[in-house]
Amino acid sequence: MSVLFYRYGRPKYEKLGETTFLKNEMIELKLITRHEYLPLHYSGDAYSVACRSNQTTNFKEQKSLFIEEGWNTVPSLAMSCLVGDSIKCDHQKLSEEAKKNFYLFGNSTIVSITEFGVNVSFTGCQVFTSWNIALLINELKIYESPEFKQCQEYKTKEIKQGIQDTGNMNCFYLNFIKNKIIFSNVHASDKGVISFSMTSKAFKNGLVFHVESIDFGKTWQTKILKKDF
Repeated sequence: MSVLFYRYGRPKYEKLGETTFLKNEMIELKLITRHEYLPLHYSGDAYSVACRSNQTTNFKEQKSLFIEEGWNTVPSLAMSCLVGDSIKCDHQKLSEEAKKNFYLFGNSTIVSITEFGVNVSFTGCQVFTSWNIALLINELKIYESPEFKQCQEYKTKEIKQGIQDTGNMNCFYLNFIKNKIIFSNVHASDKGVISFSMTSKAFKNGLVFHVESIDFGKTWQTKILKKDF
């Protein structure tokens, strides 16, 4: 171990920049970019989205992410320099992209759109609750992608070999690599209400869903807005 440490050194982190991209009187959102050197694992640029409000004052500093005390990390969409980009992250350009997937409502509600779902905080970024497309796995009829089929074949082969399925690899999400999920009509309020529409070319029959929660994300209701046969 000492030989490896001598040869490759310890992890290093370098802050590249930060940009505030969304704020109101109560909440501020910013994107921070960094370069990571993790010996024998990863070397490249990455980013984090952070949020602060009067309800995040007790959050501790996250040194390796360059997030100061009083800020909390926010679930966010994976953008181009998250993994293995040889070009340094441009925090200003990334912030412009990130802004398309964040919404502020009222004094304490923030919504973050990711690849497979929606994250919402009604507490000024203190706590987030999530809705994920996997909640509809039994209701959806999907055009299965080649990546999904290959994943399923791999898992079936492992099961036949007696390898237990740990659940770490969810093939379902691979259906949306090319046919991405599109979220629209996002609305929310400090009263614990959130609603949005979502669809994907992966859905058979051109389905468009309306998703809603009226109890701070504890339960979710889904109905079909459009169904083409």
